[in-house]
Amino acid sequence: MLWHFGIRGKRFYLIVGTAFLGVVMMATVGGKLYDRFTALSGDSTTEQSAYGSYEDRKYLMLRALDGIKHYPILDWA
Repeated sequence: MLWHFGIRGKRFYLIVGTAFLGVVMMATVGGKLYDRFTALSGDSTTEQSAYGSYEDRKYLMLRALDGIKHYPILDWA
């Protein structure tokens, strides 16, 4: 869309505006993105935290399956 409206439509202010919004978003959201990349680096503390998060998600998925088994929305019987 940027190509169609910005370059072909000769509206170069859209390109500048998009670049400006990209810089602002990177500056405001950059902290959380940096935290996620550092979590991928392999720290032992973040690795334990990631494994705990994995175990929590696994427990919740199994609990949801158990709930679906005992309380089905559609009864096929």
